[in-house]
Amino acid sequence: MRALLILHFIWVVSPLESKHPPGHLKPLGSHQPPLGSIDTTDLVPSSQDFFEQNVLPGTPVLLKGAAKKMPAYSKWTDEYLSETFGQEAIDVEEGKKENRSLATFRFNLQDFISRYKNEDIYMVESLPVKMREEYALLKSLSCGGYTNVLQDAVVWFSSGGTKSVLHYDAVDNINCLFDGTKELLLINKSHLEQAHIDKVNGAFSSVDVDKVDMYKFPGLQSIPYYKAFMEPGDCFFIPAKWVHQVRSYGARNLAVNIWWAHFITFNQSDCEHSPYKDKDLIPLNLFDFHPQEAVRQATLQSVGELPVNLEQWVKLIQAETDAHEDEVPLIPKEILEQNFHEIDMNKDGYVSPKEIYDIKYDDLQRLLGYTEEEEEGEEEDEDGDKSDSTKEEHVQTEETIEEIPDTDDTLDREHTEL
Repeated sequence: MRALLILHFIWVVSPLESKHPPGHLKPLGSHQPPLGSIDTTDLVPSSQDFFEQNVLPGTPVLLKGAAKKMPAYSKWTDEYLSETFGQEAIDVEEGKKENRSLATFRFNLQDFISRYKNEDIYMVESLPVKMREEYALLKSLSCGGYTNVLQDAVVWFSSGGTKSVLHYDAVDNINCLFDGTKELLLINKSHLEQAHIDKVNGAFSSVDVDKVDMYKFPGLQSIPYYKAFMEPGDCFFIPAKWVHQVRSYGARNLAVNIWWAHFITFNQSDCEHSPYKDKDLIPLNLFDFHPQEAVRQATLQSVGELPVNLEQWVKLIQAETDAHEDEVPLIPKEILEQNFHEIDMNKDGYVSPKEIYDIKYDDLQRLLGYTEEEEEGEEEDEDGDKSDSTKEEHVQTEETIEEIPDTDDTLDREHTEL
């Protein structure tokens, strides 16, 4: 009789316990199958085709084998990197599961290479200047405006097993993989609100990507997503504001991604006069990064194609800062008005897209809504915290580290993978 009661209890209770939302406390993406496949091509598109087919509409694409002709693909073994660039100073992060509260350490590349296969560490570093000659821009970025708005190039180097947070980038991005494999989960920017990006400073979600709490993050219960897989030599384009999460595999995983500010007007004349328009690969060391250009492009997209008057200008800039109030301080109206009159070069009472384009690079942040106080704060951030987050980052030199503890928390990165 007791056995029958136990069986009855199991039969009654088990169905109730199994009625959690699909994917609850399971890895991200377990709630339902992915959507159809991501566009894939063996041909690297021209700059204009890439802009029209992928950049402007925001359509991801996997470029199979596109990195195999880069010098980095064949040269960058551990031995070569150690011997050639071993003294380059790099940032090394604690924990291969991204954890934005742990420490970042300063190694040289040679020391990292001697340790990364045996320790829970991850190199995330802007591509050192000396290495840029061996990393190349694809012909898709050779002209049309891309090289004028380059933001950064970042090395991702580990022994595999890395897991990024769920996040998005406000800029466009191509990641090229030289060793190992990657699995990407991608969510269309049209579902951005559903993705629970609850950490405004850093544009990421606090969800545990290995154990998704579907009650705490209900939007993820039904969110549609894509999956993509990268093999050595592949490059992958992720459009601005597409939410994504990345996992890396292999005993050695090495990739470099290039970021550029999203723009909406292709510069045909740039292609007509560019010395690189017919080249399949262009060494990155031929170009400079212009991070402030992201401010110009965002302003152009807010303004649109028609000139705006002073009242419209103030409303547009204030709306932009209100939307990012945790990241950008509110700007006094008198400063916005002063900047408007300085940008209005022909003094017709309107600011046009051309006048925004004509702002000198060094004046961009000041004239497009950044106060001197904020610029000073950003300089301090680069010298100290090196993070878009308001959290403290603890930076140590390699010599001070005896052991890096394991952890399941997430890491304060200057860059988030892909």
